[in-house]
Amino acid sequence: MSRTHVAWHIDASGFHWLAASLAEYWRLPFDADLVRSRFTPPYGIPALIEVLDALGLQAGILSWQEASWEELPLPAVAFRGGGEQGVEPSAEADTDGPGLLTPVLIVGSDAGLLSLVRPGQHEPQRISIENFRKQAAPLLLLVREAEPPVTEDAAATASEASEGKAFGFSWFVPELLRHRTIWRDVLLASLAIQLVALAMPLFTQVIIDKVIAHHSESTLIVLGVALVAFMLFTAVMSWLRQYLVLHTGCRVDAVLGEKVLRHLLRLPIPYFERRPTGTLVARLHGIETLREFVSGAAVSLLLDLPFLAIFLAVMFAYSWQLTLIAVGLILLIALASLVMVPVFRRRLDRQFLLGARNQAFLTEYLSGIDTVKSLQLEPEADKRYAAYLAPYLSASFATR
Repeated sequence: MSRTHVAWHIDASGFHWLAASLAEYWRLPFDADLVRSRFTPPYGIPALIEVLDALGLQAGILSWQEASWEELPLPAVAFRGGGEQGVEPSAEADTDGPGLLTPVLIVGSDAGLLSLVRPGQHEPQRISIENFRKQAAPLLLLVREAEPPVTEDAAATASEASEGKAFGFSWFVPELLRHRTIWRDVLLASLAIQLVALAMPLFTQVIIDKVIAHHSESTLIVLGVALVAFMLFTAVMSWLRQYLVLHTGCRVDAVLGEKVLRHLLRLPIPYFERRPTGTLVARLHGIETLREFVSGAAVSLLLDLPFLAIFLAVMFAYSWQLTLIAVGLILLIALASLVMVPVFRRRLDRQFLLGARNQAFLTEYLSGIDTVKSLQLEPEADKRYAAYLAPYLSASFATR
């Protein structure tokens, strides 16, 4: 959003009319008094988008130049200037009368004509696109239904619907797929790194077969310079790849954290009454584990797996018998890992539950420290925490 868009202001009556009209169109609950108390003037484009988001609608800005009226999703929102001449594309609106924008709903488009609904009107009026463009600000607001608004009934429904969808990869894989371009660059960097890594043992073979056998110092110098260049190249590409992975991981973490918190806030009150606060906090901290996975060595390993075929092809070219032995060992290790996965899963679940219990204990006692001290419950707290800590440490040791 440009600075010009941020500087524009919308008149209050049109602002509330637009929010109510869009809520009515999508049959969403709307409370005008609640909107007025939560969002105070002056109203701008960012405030309008925030209101629509609170209603359960998703809004995006589109310039007039990018608009394709045949494919434009309707209804869309346009903005007329306070005066008859509208807002010129290069002008920055102010808060003094003429700079105020009046929202207009575009409900139809046909043969170069627009069907518009203005504040206070119930029937659409038709006007040519060119004439209206002269009166309007150079942007459109596209609106579509997103998630339902935050209400108790909607929260209960969302909670029931999400029971069959466990928190895990399905929550953040779609977010990872949004960054396809970055992952493509990371894969290209991985390909370059793997090809250079493949050259290292080949250089070693040349040194043994050619340099040592024939005492060729000139060949050794050339190979040494090439090895240094390859090592520098590998270091640079590895740094770039890790930077892209970490940067993308942080972006995914930000979206995931916001999504989890929004989901938590939409849950009904009985959900919070049945669970200690510390347990909920411990579960929220579980996002950190996912972030470390997304931005850690595990992702780099997964990115390198597709290039295993290149190494296997070279190994088969040298000796298929030795290659089969290596592949067999890899399969045995993979099989052993699959067998141990359920065992480690149970141990990790136990460790997490015991850690959540400790977190809940500390949170509840520290939040009520005045009561603990007034009733002289410190010895009992020490004894209970020691009883909680011992099994947690044992579970942590078992997962190592």
